[in-house]
Order: sequence, then structure tokens, then C-alpha cells
Amino acid sequence: KDDRYAFCILALLNPQLDYRNNDFHLDHLHPISGFTKKAAAALKLSPEDEEIFLSSEWNNSIVNLQMLDSNENMSKQAKSLEDWVTLETKKKERVAFLDRCIISHTSSLQLRDFAAFARERDALLAKKLSELLK
Repeated sequence: KDDRYAFCILALLNPQLDYRNNDFHLDHLHPISGFTKKAAAALKLSPEDEEIFLSSEWNNSIVNLQMLDSNENMSKQAKSLEDWVTLETKKKERVAFLDRCIISHTSSLQLRDFAAFARERDALLAKKLSELLK
């Protein structure tokens, strides 16, 4: 999140936001507060998934970040990704919302499935950036 390239990459992926008036926030999709050893133990993750779950190279990286309109971020706060998407898609079409957030339609949004979510989103982001930079 604190990498100097995070903003640039996310701005490329989210051209619809108002960057001139600072009306955006860089936010974790899965709240960063959930990535603890205690949470990993409670979720009973495999050793490989636990390594990804606890790694800031994954949980605090572009695969877990989204640029949000400031109002959208204020409504999200520390909600789980699953709860936030459910809430947001009561008002919006789910597939379009997930597309805008560059989240696979088939990804589990539960925290216990973060490793699979991160791998899937990593591939989607790489594909999207490749298309944008052609």
C-alpha cells in the first residue's frame, strides 16, 4: 500500500475517479486488521495459504487494494469484503460491480479464501494492465 507505484497503478485501473479534487481513497478490499496470526489459526489455513495470508507482500499489496470514491470508502469502513460486496450489490448489478473492482465473478470473498482470491485477482490485474499498456 505504501509503495510509490501503488497509486499510479490503481489510478490507471480506475480512471473514473476524481483525482483532481482528491475525492478518492486507497483502501484494502479485505480489511488489513484481519490478517493476524490469531485469525490465521482460527481459519485453519493450510501452511501455503497461511504464508500468503500473513504476508504483507500479498495482504498489503495491489491484489488487496482498490481505489474507491471517498463516499464509497466511508460506507465500506472495516466491513469484510463479502459483506461490503453484498451491501453494494443490493443497489447495483453484481457482475458489473465486480468487474469495476476487478474481482473474479467466481472468487470466494471470504477471508479464509484470501490466498485463492489473491492469486485470481493478481492474474486479473496483470491481464487488465497488459491491455491498458498495449
